[in-house]
Amino acid sequence: MFSAALAVAQDGTGSLMGEVTIIGEDEITDGEVVVSLAGTNQSVATTSFSSSQPTFQVDLEPGDYTVYAWAKVHHNSDRVPFTVVANGTTWVNLTVVRIEEIIGTVSDPDEDPVTGAVLQFYQGGTIVGTSTSDDQGRFRDLLDPGTYSLKVTKAGYHPLERNVTITPGQVMELDLVVEPVPQEEEEEEFPWYTMLTLLFVLAAAWLSIAYMMRQARKLRRAAAEAEAARSRDMVCPECGGRVVEGSTRCPECSYVFQVRCDECGRSMDAGTEECPECGNPM
Repeated sequence: MFSAALAVAQDGTGSLMGEVTIIGEDEITDGEVVVSLAGTNQSVATTSFSSSQPTFQVDLEPGDYTVYAWAKVHHNSDRVPFTVVANGTTWVNLTVVRIEEIIGTVSDPDEDPVTGAVLQFYQGGTIVGTSTSDDQGRFRDLLDPGTYSLKVTKAGYHPLERNVTITPGQVMELDLVVEPVPQEEEEEEFPWYTMLTLLFVLAAAWLSIAYMMRQARKLRRAAAEAEAARSRDMVCPECGGRVVEGSTRCPECSYVFQVRCDECGRSMDAGTEECPECGNPM
């Protein structure tokens, strides 16, 4: 933006005069106006300006020039062409705009900083800016004026989305709060059908083992009876083991053989000398 006019000067040189309009809230203390020969980037004169003193003046030889203004953290003004005539004054007004920024913090509901949160700025579905929060939860991004969709993501937290609009020269401050995802302690229940299946398998295994033990005992007893028939030895009715004829106890399982009293029919351990019931000698 500029305006230009000519005024009469009193000597053979001419003057450039103007004012710098500052857009943004930052105070400028060391801005600079730069004058160059037309068609080149060769600087021929500079002068300063500030927020408190935005006007400027430069004396120049007659000729064609360009001028622009700049300041820290501000966009350079447009480069404006102008002409200086002898004994005249040319007026040019310039505008510098604060570089637009979004700054702020990301925290949880307890106001603790969230480190490593990723902030993505979208326009028309395209990412145009990305920032990551530091160990204090702070972030910063430079964006052109406009409206953006902001998405904040961090593992263990719910995503946060919002729209933001930046105006020329604005430094927007955002304090963002992200909600943590609840870490529910789920008790892992043992499925009832799995329990029934396990019980069925155990019962089947126990029945199979018991059946095999009974079969083995029968086979052993049959073999012992066959051997006893040949040798007149006895067979233990408990374990099926072979017992020498005349023994009162099985040598393998310690089973005590039983005999009956011929007089009263009382059952007693083999080897008992006298019936405890009737006194009949055994």
